[in-house]
Amino acid sequence: MSDSIEITYELTYHHQSHVDGSIEALLREIALEQTVEVPDGYFLNQPHINTTIVPTIKDVRPIDQGRYRATLSFNPEVTAYQLPQFLNVLFGNISFKGNVRVVGIDLPEDFLKVFKGPGYGIPGIRQMLGVYGRPLLCAVLKPMGLSSADLANLAAEFAFGGADIIKDDHGLVDQTFCPFEQRLTLCQQAIEAANAKTSHKTLYFPNVTDSADKLEDRIRFALRCGVAGVLVAPYLVGLDTVRYLASTYRIIIMAHPAMTGAYF
Repeated sequence: MSDSIEITYELTYHHQSHVDGSIEALLREIALEQTVEVPDGYFLNQPHINTTIVPTIKDVRPIDQGRYRATLSFNPEVTAYQLPQFLNVLFGNISFKGNVRVVGIDLPEDFLKVFKGPGYGIPGIRQMLGVYGRPLLCAVLKPMGLSSADLANLAAEFAFGGADIIKDDHGLVDQTFCPFEQRLTLCQQAIEAANAKTSHKTLYFPNVTDSADKLEDRIRFALRCGVAGVLVAPYLVGLDTVRYLASTYRIIIMAHPAMTGAYF
């Protein structure tokens, strides 16, 4: 692993689309746009910017007619070691271009050690459940439109059936037909009652995805009710929001992939 952030892009490029007919010129344009955002040569009196801030082209090779794969090497300092700026460097302004996509990222240890990763991870969840040697079974409460009481009855059936984790469907939030606090309370009570009868441990992960001013209240309520984990959609509430929640609250966070198809 190198000490730089290496981002690999795939580009569709035709000579007539760029003024000097060079794939290297297009890559230089990307390097400038993703960091200093000024024309080449603008900082002639400040050469350190060109050597320490603007990324270097590590390699470039053709894939087929008009398509290339290239890696740019970035100084980690340009990210300020924070997630929003990292995403900005990764694919900020160049996301407007129709001919560029990110296909690979290699992150140095100095960058990775700033982000602690999951508080539990799969090993931690297995330890909490006491389940080893087999896949974990997860059931989903749905469809939207059921009342809180109906969803609690369904949760009880799943728990009696041996589910390890029962999660809300990602579309269940705080609707009038199943208000968040009522749904969480009834489902958690139903699962705890089933656990007491079967001696099998089932965990309930309610969906706390909500507006920014309500997210933490949702998690705090879940913790007060004895919930061990929650469901969040990172691409709806924000990736760095989930990082903050994971670092602030001692709770399992299950990520739902809603909206990721727009990015990947």
